[in-house]
Amino acid sequence: MSMQRHLQSMLMRAGRRHNDIGTPGAWGFGVGVTPYDRVPAGWEPAADHTTPDADGYGNYTYLDGSVAAYVPAFYYKWGTGSNGLSINTIDIKNIWTFRDRAHAAQSGYALHRAFVDGGQVMPGAFVDKYQWSANSYNGNVVAGSIKNGDPLSSSASRNGWGSLLTGLTTTDNIYAGALKAAKTRGQDFFCNSRFIWAALAMLSYAHAQASSSTERCGWYMAGANYPKGNNSNNAARTDVDDTSCSWTSKRLQLLRPDGQRVDIRKIHAQRSKLGHCRSERQRLGSHARIHEQRLPFPHFQRGRIDRRCDGRHDPVYGSVERSRVFGPSRQSRRHL
Repeated sequence: MSMQRHLQSMLMRAGRRHNDIGTPGAWGFGVGVTPYDRVPAGWEPAADHTTPDADGYGNYTYLDGSVAAYVPAFYYKWGTGSNGLSINTIDIKNIWTFRDRAHAAQSGYALHRAFVDGGQVMPGAFVDKYQWSANSYNGNVVAGSIKNGDPLSSSASRNGWGSLLTGLTTTDNIYAGALKAAKTRGQDFFCNSRFIWAALAMLSYAHAQASSSTERCGWYMAGANYPKGNNSNNAARTDVDDTSCSWTSKRLQLLRPDGQRVDIRKIHAQRSKLGHCRSERQRLGSHARIHEQRLPFPHFQRGRIDRRCDGRHDPVYGSVERSRVFGPSRQSRRHL
């Protein structure tokens, strides 16, 4: 039996298949397994990438050690109260449900715009699991998606990518510098789009509606059922709704012009989005080091999607940087 068929049989025994977004409220919803013959060059699947209730489900590691999660394309339908769904509810269907987009439209479903590139439908995208941090690889320093890395930013005094990454200069310590930072891992990587962030938010919303406990939704909380973060802006470094959710900080020491070292204990960051005309801020509070920040999905951390624009119908993958803007953040992506 070929490796691909063996992998597919394993998924089928688990009630899943390749490129399956999963079921809201169930283990592994929001990520999936890319077809074995579609894994991009340089990426290797995690040992447990086919196990829906495992931390490594749908996870892949790039040559530099960066970790990403694969998000399969999906169809969605918003409830209107007269289309079979209650108002403001959402239903998610995997890509196998309909023959094509026209067939889906007959039932009121649409393919999410995040998976259309240059008019062509992409089967999925790889999303960085962690914030960008300076990562040494092959003699260079690149923007990597490494667990517990010290977040990069556009500020020269706060791990500025223009100051730390190979090929960039201090003049790149601006939001636009994220575009160049993304490509330090490879020319096929680039920043996330507003559409991709919208897809992640939609999956998060769908999972919240289908969850009633923390068993399969780690951030579940009655009355505040959405992903949690370090957003309370206080010394406790907790979530404003869930104080049991906290972060550990790491001091950053900055060198002042007079030669004195100063501890920086608070970092406010925002993420930049492509295709979005305004900036929204998300306080990351006083952490220069972020522990695993769970994505809006049950089993993997937050990241961003990226793709390569070569017009081929393959999955997309990327490298994310999470320190700066809410929506399409600074990230890289790539199509196979």
